[in-house]
Amino acid sequence: MASGKSNNTSEFMTKHQKLLAVKSDCSKCRKCGLGGKVSSDAQSCNVFSNMNLKSRIMLVGQSPGYREVIEGIPFVGASGRNFKKAIQDIHLERSDFYVTNIVKCSSVDNRPPNASEVDTCSRHFEKELEIVKPIVILSLGGPALKLLTGQYGIKRLHGVAIYSKKYNVDVFPIRSEERRVGKECRSRWSPY
Repeated sequence: MASGKSNNTSEFMTKHQKLLAVKSDCSKCRKCGLGGKVSSDAQSCNVFSNMNLKSRIMLVGQSPGYREVIEGIPFVGASGRNFKKAIQDIHLERSDFYVTNIVKCSSVDNRPPNASEVDTCSRHFEKELEIVKPIVILSLGGPALKLLTGQYGIKRLHGVAIYSKKYNVDVFPIRSEERRVGKECRSRWSPY
């Protein structure tokens, strides 16, 4: 019995170490115009994930915003507050999710990432997927939907389950303009 628990702890530590290595690699990345930038507040514009390896439900956004850069944590700004309220409506908490973005660095003007930035940064995101092995992904916004499923049309596909052949996981697109994932959408995407 004890060896089973030890194996789980060992596996968690190995995953954690792998994730820390990806985070470190990501923080040093300078392969696109966003990498290595520093905000006017002398903060690195690189924001990784919440590192929650206990969750296999992944929330994926497009890129960090100003508040995320300041705090160094994804989804803590306006979208994070709306996300928190929405998941409370379905009796979940932020700690029930692995939270990340497809692009790890913020643009100065908080614009959506361009195709080159997504392509460059996707290697970090794909390593996260390999380590976390989510059972379901909520994709917030069009850039995340495009990377995960190859499809466009976030308004049309909002709340519809799409199987990602590329990543072998169900993806539920959520429109970021709506910034709500609560009661209105529960019957369309909630596994609970």
